[in-house]
Amino acid sequence: MKINGGRVISVSAERLDQGKFEGFDVSIKITDVKEVDKGLEIYFDHGTDYRDKFAKMHIQGVVRADADEKERKKIVEDWKKTKQFPTGVVEEVLMAINYITSSVGTLLAFAINVNAPVNVPKTRIMEMPGQSAKAG
Repeated sequence: MKINGGRVISVSAERLDQGKFEGFDVSIKITDVKEVDKGLEIYFDHGTDYRDKFAKMHIQGVVRADADEKERKKIVEDWKKTKQFPTGVVEEVLMAINYITSSVGTLLAFAINVNAPVNVPKTRIMEMPGQSAKAG
């Protein structure tokens, strides 16, 4: 499967309190998967709740992906049965959703004067086999 785009369907953002920023919690839900032409449309809801009822944002959208017929059928069938994706597929979908919502969330945060809801992934450094840990 290969992600080939996405779009935002709806957004909302609201500043609730004039207090100070204490962090936020993010919720991502895949709400539907549809086979369209020779690809997939994966619908999502993304919510950001700022702690202590400081602010909230909600973004709904769709991620589009190409997949061969066999993979499309399996993904749609598995979704209908279990509401889950194979591990490799869900990683790609979540990366696409995070990209879309980080961009849109930054603009929404600017509009309501709060910190942008950008989740920076944890950086991990792994030693390659046969290489030493020394730099340079």
